Amino acid sequence: MSRPLTSPDEEPYSKAYLWYVVGLLALVNAVNLMDRLVFSVMMPAIKAELQLSDTQLGLLSGFAFAALYATLGIPIAAYADRSVRRNIVGAALIIWSAMTALCGLAQNLLHLTLARVGVGIGEAGCLPPSHSMITDFIPAEWRSRALGIITAGGSLGSIAGLIVGGWLVAALGWRGTFLAMGVPGVLLGVIVFLTLREPARTRNPAPAPAGREGDPATIIELIRARPVYLQLVLAIATSSFFGYGMQQWLPSFYMRSYGLTIAQVGLLFGLVSGTASILGTIAGGYVGDRLYRRGVGAVLLYGIACTVLTALLKLATVVSTTQAASLAFNFGGSLFSSAFLGPAFALVQILVPPGLRARAVAVLTFFVSLLGTGAGPLFVGVLSDVYASAGVGKEALRTALTWCCLLGIWPIVHLWLARKALGSATYRNALA
Repeated sequence: MSRPLTSPDEEPYSKAYLWYVVGLLALVNAVNLMDRLVFSVMMPAIKAELQLSDTQLGLLSGFAFAALYATLGIPIAAYADRSVRRNIVGAALIIWSAMTALCGLAQNLLHLTLARVGVGIGEAGCLPPSHSMITDFIPAEWRSRALGIITAGGSLGSIAGLIVGGWLVAALGWRGTFLAMGVPGVLLGVIVFLTLREPARTRNPAPAPAGREGDPATIIELIRARPVYLQLVLAIATSSFFGYGMQQWLPSFYMRSYGLTIAQVGLLFGLVSGTASILGTIAGGYVGDRLYRRGVGAVLLYGIACTVLTALLKLATVVSTTQAASLAFNFGGSLFSSAFLGPAFALVQILVPPGLRARAVAVLTFFVSLLGTGAGPLFVGVLSDVYASAGVGKEALRTALTWCCLLGIWPIVHLWLARKALGSATYRNALA
């Protein structure tokens, strides 16, 4: 049975256990991203066997996963805000891992689409309760670091999905790879049930909106009454449109433009992007903890700087004429794209009351899923098919990714609007 904190001010858990919680939830996020990102290195093999277009691949890697992932996130989070979050995380982990394995049994586009929908349903129960638990477990002064480490766990999972996935596809084929990738999550889900405790819900100076917390009107009020939160959500979501579009298609880009094999692209792209993302999220967490002492405005300016650098470096990644230069620029772009994630997630938790924290992440996840996970890969796939039909040839994907990079400056608008809204916000210097 879980042992909750006896009060928001009492901390019976040892620091070692708190770090264990951070590490465990980082592993959960690692499996989350591993099961999601492994699809990107399988895309060429799946395309060849099932005779799919880039648009269909964009749908499989995007909306097939994101549709229910986005829509179920808010009701699952509403349940998490009044129930045992540990149980939700453990069950979700087992469900999406089992559905990942089922992808390996798909015989056509419909089968694979349904299995990908199942993965999205399971993963909808991951981040909202995890972030809510971390906010109640971890003191405010190192919360950005904790969330940064959890995000870095996702980067570690991305490395595993790309490198191990690339090797497994070469050795077992894409079907065997899906089956193998489903096993770790089921085992980790059992560990979550056995070792993760449920913390008590802590206080927060943010006032809760009037009305029942489960009502849709409460979610609308959460967004309407907090302009900084709304603009931050839109900034992260539009950044994800650019980020997921690049992330899902860059492995195929390296294979088409530079002739890399699946195993080679998994190793090179996985090491470059994954290592940069881990360094960026951890370093960004430390930077965020320092910047919060200067106020939320300083954190938002930091986000603007990271966004500009990411867009420029990712554009250089795509237009470079050599593989080495492209990988080097991609390292820098991945570093800065991940450096704002920890501070941004911490800010989301600051801007809402405790009873709405999981739903605040779910609203964020909803927009990220639709604009990022769903629309980003599809946008690139459709453009690639359009340019291919126009006779561009193997440069079609490069051209589509170039347009995606140009949209990378979109989040700056929302970060600037969030900073302007601080004058009327309650949380200008809040540390939660």
